[in-house]
Amino acid sequence: MKQWMDSRASLLFALCLVGACVDVPDPSRVNDLRVLAMKVEPPDILLPGCGTLLATDGGSLDAGLLPAWQAALAQSVTLTTLIADPDGGGRLLPYSIRACSYREDGGCHAADTSAALGGGVTGEGELKVELPSLGLTRADAGWLLQRAFDEDPYRGLGGLWLRLEVALSAPDGSNKIFAQKVMVYTCGFFDSQKANRNPAISQLTRNGNLWDASEVALLASASKTPIRLIVADGGYEPYVVPNFSLQAVNLTEIWSLDFFTTAGSFNRSDLEISATDPPGAARMFLVVRDGRGGESWLMRDFEVSAPAK
Repeated sequence: MKQWMDSRASLLFALCLVGACVDVPDPSRVNDLRVLAMKVEPPDILLPGCGTLLATDGGSLDAGLLPAWQAALAQSVTLTTLIADPDGGGRLLPYSIRACSYREDGGCHAADTSAALGGGVTGEGELKVELPSLGLTRADAGWLLQRAFDEDPYRGLGGLWLRLEVALSAPDGSNKIFAQKVMVYTCGFFDSQKANRNPAISQLTRNGNLWDASEVALLASASKTPIRLIVADGGYEPYVVPNFSLQAVNLTEIWSLDFFTTAGSFNRSDLEISATDPPGAARMFLVVRDGRGGESWLMRDFEVSAPAK
């Protein structure tokens, strides 16, 4: 990643020298239709009795493990997609959802190795879709978790991964985008293993003061506003994973934070409104990821005031 960033910087510098310098869009600024985040609830389902899984060399999972996994595989999950469409004017957006093995080449497009999970129309905001018995989903070519196992060089040591793909477009079919989320079925090797949870977040501060979800903040033109996440005690979840010797390794989550806004831009966690940003209603988003499939977000509305005359 560092090498790519350095190469990009060198290319931009070279372009500037020959008079072709261009502005790189700020990824924190949301100007048009975008999927900002996706989460599943629960983000992780624990499968019991995985000790025999590693010894299953290319065979079927059905005979030995499916009965013990039946309750876990039949569990429903809820897929939530965070959609921003600031210039859409409240339009309805067609969408469809498919599932496939995580390592499926090219996404969940092949009809024989992926399964359709539904579709319809939605607006911006949160699209919530319940997916019943996701772990038992089959495509024409067979059971998706079996395919995930067959394609996994670690034979399920890090869990069995399904890919959930949402296709979203403008009403006329233009501006089609694809967003993907991994659903993890974790193999349980130790009694101390627990299924992952999405990060528990609820509170933000603005300029050091609590910013309640019902408050529409007034932000001045040409201003900088520090936005901070309040992490409750125990927020960073401890967890246990197996190593290659099947010994328990104790770890603690490290969260990553991504900020987005429909007005101004973010410099790290500071919301900066420029003098050229037009006055009006706007929204900011904070997306928190725990590094192992869990994801949560917060949204806050604000108003950009007109520049002082």
